[in-house]
Amino acid sequence: MTRFARLGRSYLAATRRELIRDRDQVVQAAERAGRAAFTDGEERRFRELTDEIRGIDTTLTDLDAEPARVQVLSEPRTYQPDGPWSFFGDVAAAKVGQDPDAIGRLARHRREAEVELTRREAHARAHYDDGLEDATREVRALTADDGTSGADFAPPMWITEAYAERVRAGRSFSRQVNQRPLPIGTSTIKVPVVDDGFAAGGTGPDTPPANVDLEDRLLTIPVRQIAAQVDVAHKVLDLNLVDDRLIAEDLGSAYDNELGRQVLVGSGSGREVRGLLNVDGATDITFTDADPDFAALHAKIGEAATAVVTRRQQRPRALLLHGRRFYWATSQTDDDGRPLLPSADPDAMGDTDGGPVARWHRMPTWTDQHMPTGDGAADNQDVIALTRPGDHWLWESPWRLEVDVVTRGRALEVVFTLHAYLAFTAERYPSATALIRGTGLIPTLWTPEV
Repeated sequence: MTRFARLGRSYLAATRRELIRDRDQVVQAAERAGRAAFTDGEERRFRELTDEIRGIDTTLTDLDAEPARVQVLSEPRTYQPDGPWSFFGDVAAAKVGQDPDAIGRLARHRREAEVELTRREAHARAHYDDGLEDATREVRALTADDGTSGADFAPPMWITEAYAERVRAGRSFSRQVNQRPLPIGTSTIKVPVVDDGFAAGGTGPDTPPANVDLEDRLLTIPVRQIAAQVDVAHKVLDLNLVDDRLIAEDLGSAYDNELGRQVLVGSGSGREVRGLLNVDGATDITFTDADPDFAALHAKIGEAATAVVTRRQQRPRALLLHGRRFYWATSQTDDDGRPLLPSADPDAMGDTDGGPVARWHRMPTWTDQHMPTGDGAADNQDVIALTRPGDHWLWESPWRLEVDVVTRGRALEVVFTLHAYLAFTAERYPSATALIRGTGLIPTLWTPEV
């Protein structure tokens, strides 16, 4: 414990501000004199003030580490939306210039994040089996591909909380499925597969109950990683010329866009999860029509819905199609000029960016830019999916942030990489999904050249 240990926190903070002000004055004096280096006296004074500041920082760190650690949560967080410090700016300052003040703030933030992530991990473990009682998981030593190791920083809580509350258009389908935190250290998740529903029936003294043996039909779901990256000029961060919200928006949007793509069309091989459209056992509906109209498409969607009801024994809850197909459908009119498929009433549907755009066969209908438009022999057909999002599961870990510094030409750039781990399955109930494909989904007259 340093000699500052007996002093109060508020006094320490005030003293620290005065010491920083005095140290800045030493630097300013050298700059006013036009000198590129300190005199011996200035160098000695600068070092003395820096040692005093570090001594106070050490004491504050010790106070934070004492048993009353919960105080971290009751005090203002180090990085806040309208606070005086930029998280991304401090990361760059610590990485490039080893700035002691930035390092101190990041150390405090790391402690705050540890407390919060520990709480969230406990919540994840407590709710791991919530709604999926037969799920199991495997844990092993973490590598770069299967856990949450290797990251330098957890982004500030206000970034993840504020971004989570927004409707994220890059993942209009994935936000509908069951979502759970991914417990730290998980490498695979195993869940039972049910092709056509559970069995049930009357029982009696000589009649055993119907049974579906799940133990022999376990689906192994691997954990994958998604990363998003943005480069920012060091000068921009050093001069505090960019709001943290803008960097967080770019990183979060890129991450969500890739997650949304994989959950729909991921191949299931390499580093991708297996997406909804690549599920084995889904019902395939072929739509063959050289000159398709709205009535033919409407009938095929009804056929696909019937297939889900018949096999899954429950009706589909979501219709997914590309925007170009949806807006073609809403442009079709009857003989009196009335739309055959009215768009959603925003007040009735709660329509927002990424939300449902209509009801088709009484199903909430979503457009998603990740739905294929290059299917078929000529690589020019759409795909339409009907499914039950509540039958599918998505696990995600908290976001982590890695930082690197690179030189491009004469410019110094800071590379921020946001990454997280996830597992997804739509294969537990393959009967819950029907996919419409065929020549009846060729480009419409409105399809632009790209």
